[in-house]
Amino acid sequence: MEETLGALSKTALATFFAASPLGVALADFQNRRILWSNSRFQRLFNSLVPGDAERFFSLLSGQHRHDFTLANSKITSVPHDQGCCLIWASGGMGDTERRLEDYREMEEVLRASEERYRTIIDSTSEGFWMIDGATRVTIDVNQSLCDILGYSREDMLGMKPSDFVEGENQQIMATQADAILQNGRCDFDVDLKTRDGRSIPCHFKAARFYDPLLQALQAFAFITDITPRKEAERALKVSKEEAEAAAKARAEFLAVMSHEIRTPMNGVMGMTRLLLDLPLGERQRNCAETIQHAGESLMGLLNDILDLSKVEAGKLVLEEISFNPNQLIGELRQLMAPRAAEKKLQLLTRIDSGLPPLLKGDPSRLRQVLLNLLSNALKFTERGSITLSLDSLGRGERHQVRLRFSVADTGIGIAPDVQEMLFSEFAQADASIARRFGGTGLGLAISARLAEAMGSKIEISSQPGQGSLFWIDLEMPLGETVALNQASPVSVPPLTILVAEDNAINRQVISGILENRGHTVHLVEDGAQAVSALDMGHFDAVLMDGWMPVMDGIEATRQIRKLPSALKARTPIIAMTANVSEEDVQSYLNAGMNDVLGKPIDLEALDQALLRVSKHTKEESLPQANPSSSELGQAPALALPSGALLDNDILLQLRDTLGLERLEEGLSALPPHWRERAQMIVEAGRQDDRTKLARLAHDLKGTSGSFGLAGLADYAQSIEVMARNGDSGNDLTVLTEQLEKTVEQAILALDSWRSSQK
Repeated sequence: MEETLGALSKTALATFFAASPLGVALADFQNRRILWSNSRFQRLFNSLVPGDAERFFSLLSGQHRHDFTLANSKITSVPHDQGCCLIWASGGMGDTERRLEDYREMEEVLRASEERYRTIIDSTSEGFWMIDGATRVTIDVNQSLCDILGYSREDMLGMKPSDFVEGENQQIMATQADAILQNGRCDFDVDLKTRDGRSIPCHFKAARFYDPLLQALQAFAFITDITPRKEAERALKVSKEEAEAAAKARAEFLAVMSHEIRTPMNGVMGMTRLLLDLPLGERQRNCAETIQHAGESLMGLLNDILDLSKVEAGKLVLEEISFNPNQLIGELRQLMAPRAAEKKLQLLTRIDSGLPPLLKGDPSRLRQVLLNLLSNALKFTERGSITLSLDSLGRGERHQVRLRFSVADTGIGIAPDVQEMLFSEFAQADASIARRFGGTGLGLAISARLAEAMGSKIEISSQPGQGSLFWIDLEMPLGETVALNQASPVSVPPLTILVAEDNAINRQVISGILENRGHTVHLVEDGAQAVSALDMGHFDAVLMDGWMPVMDGIEATRQIRKLPSALKARTPIIAMTANVSEEDVQSYLNAGMNDVLGKPIDLEALDQALLRVSKHTKEESLPQANPSSSELGQAPALALPSGALLDNDILLQLRDTLGLERLEEGLSALPPHWRERAQMIVEAGRQDDRTKLARLAHDLKGTSGSFGLAGLADYAQSIEVMARNGDSGNDLTVLTEQLEKTVEQAILALDSWRSSQK
């Protein structure tokens, strides 16, 4: 047959002739041999006697069609090419001619189908590749694949796919070829080697089919050059890495900037407070108050920048706590009333009478948004009034209350074409606004981001010269009644305090503040000196700077918690840090610090922290009551701390610092750890392994004490001290054998506290 007949056409014709009711053969009449035949012709030819076989070849003609009869069979030979002829044979059927004509027409149809197949395959932009399943030899390709790889079709026929890959791609190609033949279909990527040595990433979409004539599997694939996609992926990866590096650099810059600005500002504002505590003349007091107001403005700007960074980084966490909306509006009015009075403006509030008494949300962030809106209204209003309103819009989904918080003013107004830019960072309506009224343009940008975090947006309605109306619509669930602590003046008894601070001005400031409050202060300049001072002396508390030379505050805290004296190791440590991000606060608490104060130091927060310290010191000095002998089973003189004793201040501090959700997440993982430690301590006690016992008890003391389980921490400390000091084996045995019961008491008490917070 023709050399140019494609593999697919060969297969189709062979299948057709094999099923034919006529005998079909291809014969070489010059060399007198049959080149190919179907089973019907083989039976006919094999039945010929030797003389008829010789006569058969003599009757064949390479010049023209010849019809003859042989052994009761009608035979037609048609010249083909190169000394060959195509033969049809029938066993005396009268309609042989008609059938032969039908078969000729069918052959033409198959040839036309082959041409259509070739046209389609060659016109597609994707490469086409067909291989023999047994030998993996290429039996067909299209021009597109040749163009991709730089080979001609004749070059590729007979080559194997493995000839076009190298390195790790050889294993990929071999594995995927097996997968195609076994599973039927397969998609994969592999790099193909071109004729000029380049490597091109390609995507294969491959499948298999069964050849019934050859009784073998064959496979084909459509191949796409995915170089543009890979280049885009590489560019995207580079962009992602650059963006992550930029974000990291920005975060590091903000952290350094926060520290570098807050540290000197702590000195400026601290010294100003000390100055204002002195008897000053009116002019001197005005100067000091001006410095204080300027410092507070600068700190406000810094906090705005850090807030904006936190929102953009997606690290802003909103609280879900109950609050009184009427109280919130009242506090805002009280806070802004002095500024309104200075400008002789009316500050009005209007609250819908149908509001529920308690709502649930993040009151601090809502207060921040409304304060920004009120501050802007006061800034841009020269006469008239500002009205803060809270209206009920009815019930929303899931029994939530729909509310509208709004701020209206009679100020300068804003043109519609510049209203959108108000919510961009560092933007003002026009340049003259900044010169006339001041401000950075950050307040509204941050408020807009906070509103989005709360599921809403800030809307505006304004015209130049007619004032402005800003509002935010929120859906909030109903709040729950909680027991509120009555506010009372903070009275902290005199304490002996160790201050670790590397900045000389800040040492002077904090010592002046503490001494003015009646405390005794000892100053050191780095963490190593703090550890040494505490090891040699006794202090009620340590105020520890975060960043210091020689040894920083975190490492110093870890060293203090390892001091041989259990009492000194439990000394309360309060961080003083200019880094007040959530991650930094958490790192200080994880290191074993009890509290964190931001710089500049807020005096009220300082007093509250020292008040908690004084309560801790008082509890440390109280003698333990002796339990009855029936409670211990033996050794009635031994006092066992109750596992149910909780340090509510520590728990509340953790709740306020981390938020209830994150605190719950941390607490839920601890009971299994405590139970495991208790079992290990009991086992070490039975083996009288004092070293292991002290180490395990120290670990239990640290993890339980850090999360407010004061009774369990005291119990573990007693075991640790006895194990280290080599105390009576009987007393130690009593403690270890009762430990698991004490752990369960502590967990039960903690669960009760957790339930009370929900």
